[in-house]
Amino acid sequence: QICIVTGTGGVIYRTTNRGANWLPFFTNYSILNSIEFNSAGSGYIFGAPFAFLKTTNNGSSWNQNTANGLFTQVYSASITPANTCWCAADSGIIFRSTDDGSNWNIAYREYLTKENLRSVYFINQSTGIAVGTHGVLLATINGGINWSYRNLGNENSLNTLQFVNSTTGF
Repeated sequence: QICIVTGTGGVIYRTTNRGANWLPFFTNYSILNSIEFNSAGSGYIFGAPFAFLKTTNNGSSWNQNTANGLFTQVYSASITPANTCWCAADSGIIFRSTDDGSNWNIAYREYLTKENLRSVYFINQSTGIAVGTHGVLLATINGGINWSYRNLGNENSLNTLQFVNSTTGF
C-alpha cells in the first residue's frame, strides 16, 4: 500500500511498504496542508499561497502546477466523483476547479466575517460542507452554486470534517 504524508518544511514523504521505508520529495514550499487523490490516481497537494503540486504516478514524482487563481493558503481539498476539485482556504474562500486544476475560480467568499475555512468535503457531486474558525459551517446542496451558513452555536474552530457514508459525518 502507498501512503503519502506532508506538512511543514516542504517535504513530501512516500512509502510503498506500509511505512518500513519513506522516500522524500523536496519542494519549494514551506507549508503543505492537504493531499487528495481522484479515482483515476492523480494526486494533488495544496498549502501556502500558490502551492499546487500534482502527480499522475501515485506520488512517485510531483510537479509544480500553475495555480491560476489559488492566491491564498489552502487548508483542505475534496474531489467529487466527476473530478470537480474544491479547496477550503484563508479569508473564507472556497475555490473550485473543473479542469483538473488548470484554472481555479472562487465558488464562495465569506465577505462578512472572512473566517478561515479549514476543511471542505463533498459527499457527492451536489452536497458539500465546509468548516472553519469560530464555528463557521457552510453547506451546499446544489454543487456549490449557493452556500448557506449554519450556526452550530459554537465559537471554537472547526478544523476537519469527514463523512463515513452519505449521511454520517464527523
